[in-house]
Amino acid sequence: MEYNKKQEIVYAAITVFITVHAFVFYCLSLENGGFSIDIVKMSYSLNTWVFPISLIPLEFVIAMIVELLI
Repeated sequence: MEYNKKQEIVYAAITVFITVHAFVFYCLSLENGGFSIDIVKMSYSLNTWVFPISLIPLEFVIAMIVELLI
């Protein structure tokens, strides 16, 4: 089945959205000893030790670029 470019972008956005959230929540849970609502708050808070931007939007943009180019 052939896909057009719009379908590829929508599919990439859906899969990247799910996997980025899962990966960020998983990694933060490992670092902090378990999952809690604080993990969700930390993933959207400003990350001042590297860049003053939250983790999920930054990783979403990077993952979308990689997904569409590779």
